[in-house]
This record gives sequence, C-alpha cells and structure tokens, in this order.
Amino acid sequence: SWATSFPLRSTAASAPAVPQKTSAENVSCQGTSAQCVSFYAYMTTPEGVLIRVFYRFGNSTFKPTDTVTTALRDNLRSASRIEVRGYTDSNLDDWSNRYIAIERARKARDWLVRNGVDAEKIHMRSFPSGNFLTDNTTQQGRSLNRRVEIDFRNASMSS
Repeated sequence: SWATSFPLRSTAASAPAVPQKTSAENVSCQGTSAQCVSFYAYMTTPEGVLIRVFYRFGNSTFKPTDTVTTALRDNLRSASRIEVRGYTDSNLDDWSNRYIAIERARKARDWLVRNGVDAEKIHMRSFPSGNFLTDNTTQQGRSLNRRVEIDFRNASMSS
C-alpha cells in the first residue's frame, strides 16, 4: 500500500520504516500553496519499492529532502535494477514537455549515480503526456501527475 505525507493519497495501514514527515526544502515555490506541492510517496511491491517524488509546475530540479534521501539510500543498496521515469501533467506531447520529462528522469538518475548506484543498473524513461495517476483537470490532480518515479527492483524497505 502507498504511504505518503499527502492525506488524499495515503492508504498505508501502518507506519512505514522511513519517516513520513516531509518538508518544503525540495521545492522553492512562489504563489499560493495550491500552485505547488512538496512531498513524496512510496509503496512496497512484490518486486521491490516504488518511490514517487512530486514537482511544482515546470520544475525538474531533483533535490530530495532528508526524508526522501533516507528512503532512496536505504533502497538503492539492495536494488538489482532501478527504473527512473519522468512525467509531466500535460496532455500534449510537445518539445517542452518532452524536455521536462526527460530532465526529471535524468536529474534523478544523476543523483542516484552520485550516491553510489552503478549507472548500468539504471534504466531511464520519460512520459511527456498522459500516464496520469489521477484526474488531471484540477490543480491538485495535476500536482500529483508531475512526478518522477524511482522503481527499485528486488529491494525492500529497510527497518
């Protein structure tokens, strides 16, 4: 089940091994709180662990909070394969959305490599349009669709 600091998406029955508290240090946002989000979500699966990091509009900077860094580092040690996927909240597959989706995935991949992951383990994909998690017609929905997913295969949440 998913664990997250965002109440509408939380379905976890028990406390996760990594802290749920999330701060705004990975998002520098100007404007109202409805215009940006700063949180992550993760889920254990039979294949491993999936961690999602969400972005404000047009942003591709990957600077995880301490909490997200802990979750990532705990899982990268035991992963035999890692897939990094970048997404936008767009319905259009145009050059700017392709660029943002690729940059989100690339910057997450680069962070993983800088933190000790063998680049050969990492497979990168980008999705400039579609592949939405939720309704994309509201600001809240779009904020959930702007994300990078890091799929750790053969990993389990550390305790």
